[in-house]
Amino acid sequence: MMRSDSIFLTKESDFEIVRKEWKNLEGNPANPHLVSSIDWFDAWRHIFGNNKKIGILRVADAGKLIALQPLMVEPVWRGPALSAVYDYTREDTAFLAKQPRFRFLPVRQLSGLITLESGNIRSLPLFANTEITTTDLELYAAALRKIPHWDVARLVCKRSEIESYLHALDKTGYTAYANRHGMPLYAMHLKPWEVYLSGRSRNFRKNFRHAVQQVLSENKNFTARTYMGNTHVEPALDLLAGLAQKSWKCSGREGESIIVPLTDRALEFHRRLCLTPSSKILPYVQLLFDGDNPFAGTLSYFYGQRLLGCQMYFDPEYERFSPGRLLLKELITHGQAEGATIFDLNGGSPFVQYFSDFADDYYQIMVFNTGWYARMLHFWARKFSNDIISLKNVSSLSNN
Repeated sequence: MMRSDSIFLTKESDFEIVRKEWKNLEGNPANPHLVSSIDWFDAWRHIFGNNKKIGILRVADAGKLIALQPLMVEPVWRGPALSAVYDYTREDTAFLAKQPRFRFLPVRQLSGLITLESGNIRSLPLFANTEITTTDLELYAAALRKIPHWDVARLVCKRSEIESYLHALDKTGYTAYANRHGMPLYAMHLKPWEVYLSGRSRNFRKNFRHAVQQVLSENKNFTARTYMGNTHVEPALDLLAGLAQKSWKCSGREGESIIVPLTDRALEFHRRLCLTPSSKILPYVQLLFDGDNPFAGTLSYFYGQRLLGCQMYFDPEYERFSPGRLLLKELITHGQAEGATIFDLNGGSPFVQYFSDFADDYYQIMVFNTGWYARMLHFWARKFSNDIISLKNVSSLSNN
């Protein structure tokens, strides 16, 4: 058993104590994601944290900080396989086009702050070391014992980290496995628009030219308006919310497995995040107008050298103009101007993949606590889940 002086902090006063440590960890290149920032955590817990047991796992050894991670424990219903493709939390089921069946097992689930409504399905620990060591992971795994009253932990890691996580969990006495099928989140390296366009397929370039020609053929004089910074984006958020009400994401669309509209809570979450003064977060709303009428728009955030896409909506009456392609040109242009090198599209659909040039694959690690009920859940999960990665077959992952 690894020795440590780790602790699970659950009080508001404790959160303030680790604020400076957290800010320091955000400067580590190994922690590049806005969703792992303390500002995201503050906004998330105030808007989505009701009726959830939320805390910060502070991993330390001999007085040295190893990692921080916000986590929550929440009761959920699961089937024997414990599967959850999109419905990570209780609220997520409302956004599934097809409701899951055979959910009859009560589970106290430990996870990061992942919800469809907030637009985040990755919640990674922030490590102090730029290169995560075996000892770091073992200390992190051992620190999970500091968290009370959970049966199954649903953790997230990158594909390259699966074997290291499984070894660390095994060494600290946990039974664990990874789901074989990961979730790709697509992104692109930001380049000048003409360079980006010339590097795309002939079909991609043809579709963009068609969008421009459609605008010209109807004598449209579309204009793009940019709102950047917490003192400028608030009125733009109201315009974006109006577009969201017209979007297919409000009424649904055939063939979509998940449909996540801009709910009142999600709007309030982003409003809070946008209006929080921050030296690292730069909110950015891009709108397209037909005269004085906004017909398409996006909400994104600059964070370090990354541009994170969060919301995009358009009026269906303007679909023939391919507003997504027109917006993309503006996003790439402004992204480069602000010094971003990566545009994180924050999605895994084929539509998003079409615009990307790489993906980060995230995998779920299922960790079972040591009580009798958790052991029973593990027995049933292994019986009904054949397509998993354990220590016995983790080498097969590198061969795929």
